[in-house]
Amino acid sequence: MKKPLVGICIFLCLGIWLAKYIPIPQYILFISAFILPILTFIMLRHNRRISTAFLWLCFFVLGAFLLKNAEMLPSNHINRYISNKGKAAYLKGIVDNDPVEKRLRYGNRTTCILNAYKLGINNREYDVCGKVLVNIYRSENLEYGNEVLLKGKIYKPMRFQISDRLNYRDYLKQKNIYGIFSVKKDIPVTILGQRIENPLKTFAFKLKRKVKNIFVGHLPFLEAAFMKAMFLGERQDIPQFLKDVFARTGTVHILAISGLHVGIIIFIILFFLKAVRIPRKTRFVITMMFLIVYVFITGARPSVIRAAVMAMVLLGGYLFEREIDVYNSLAAAALMILLYNPKQLFDIGFQLSFLSVISIIYLYPRFEKKMIKREFPGIVKFFMKCFCVSSAAWLGVAGLIAYYFNIITLISVFANLIIVPFISVIIALGLSFVFCGVLLPKIIFIFAFPLKLSLFILAKTAYAFSLMPFAYFYTGSFNIRYVILYYSLIVFIFGFGRVLLLTKSFKYDRLA
Repeated sequence: MKKPLVGICIFLCLGIWLAKYIPIPQYILFISAFILPILTFIMLRHNRRISTAFLWLCFFVLGAFLLKNAEMLPSNHINRYISNKGKAAYLKGIVDNDPVEKRLRYGNRTTCILNAYKLGINNREYDVCGKVLVNIYRSENLEYGNEVLLKGKIYKPMRFQISDRLNYRDYLKQKNIYGIFSVKKDIPVTILGQRIENPLKTFAFKLKRKVKNIFVGHLPFLEAAFMKAMFLGERQDIPQFLKDVFARTGTVHILAISGLHVGIIIFIILFFLKAVRIPRKTRFVITMMFLIVYVFITGARPSVIRAAVMAMVLLGGYLFEREIDVYNSLAAAALMILLYNPKQLFDIGFQLSFLSVISIIYLYPRFEKKMIKREFPGIVKFFMKCFCVSSAAWLGVAGLIAYYFNIITLISVFANLIIVPFISVIIALGLSFVFCGVLLPKIIFIFAFPLKLSLFILAKTAYAFSLMPFAYFYTGSFNIRYVILYYSLIVFIFGFGRVLLLTKSFKYDRLA
């Protein structure tokens, strides 16, 4: 098998998907999990192809089993004790993330995720487990690993629609969060102690707070909000009208951490390490260590994990002088995420992140071959390559975006052609700004003005694109059948040559 992880990943995803929509009895999964590995081993000696098929079926069953197991809650899970109606309660638990503070019209709100272990409700106390989203309606100085006692109201998340295809309760369920706990601003939070759950996460979150304080302390509110979104994945302070502007131009991905951001950061770090004469292999090791920390800093988002795993596989290949297959690297990233949490397969961010990369890998070489000629000048080739990448990514995600958000952004290709290269400048200035804030805070103003100017130009450019005629239009309800038809057409159109070649080869074999 040239790409073994690709087949494994596809069948794992199929198993997860099937278990989501078709009830599969547990005993069938257990029997299959016992028989299939035996058949795989037996057929390994007789027929490699059949053995490979059985191996893929093993991962199909594994995918279904993982989802069923993830959906089975323990008998003491907190979900069993709460209802849709809020009830007065107290809760003990450990803060499991880096708390986020958001400005609201009526004050501030501190939000964190709590690993609960004790619940007091209806005059009774229960030993519980499970994650709860906590909203404290004031500024509260909490940190990862804090053991806290909270008093307030607990209830199940409401089912209001985030999009036509997803409600808020299901969105949180994908993150294994089944309850919300609200604390009023006049009720104190008691910190019982500090537990170091994960030293690496503790270090990463401390570093994150340091970077956040540099942005907040030296930039105006809106510019700081942009930088927190691009570097740390925190978009809560960006005004909704600006999010809408970027959404209408198909450039909203720049407000979230994606493979683009990670790739630019890696390039800058490698360039800097090379400039200070760090040995080649040491540069790769340092960059890989940074990627691990950065994954935790950003909250282990699927797009960051995908980009980090692919980058680490690529760097590892250079380190050990091995040839790397990009499809296998992408499959490895998906497997890592899904084995940890199979519910991520149904997350919109997960789907868009991987589909955009697959589209670029699959479509870009075909666009480049047809559109870029050898006789083109260098600068023309550069912009044509950017156009090909942007077009490939747009075609790849357009169907899903229409399905989930009922919008098609026709201006997206051209907007990304201008905005994406500009993001490289902003990220480079942002990294310089952070390093200067850590090492030489007295001269940080040198980078503050060009950074503010660049962000201003970015927002104005996106707004100008959104005002263009036919920049975007809303589709109304976009049925799943249209999505399947759309992607089938893309595969047929751009894979027609390969299908024709296989057909001719089949006919030749029959005649022979």
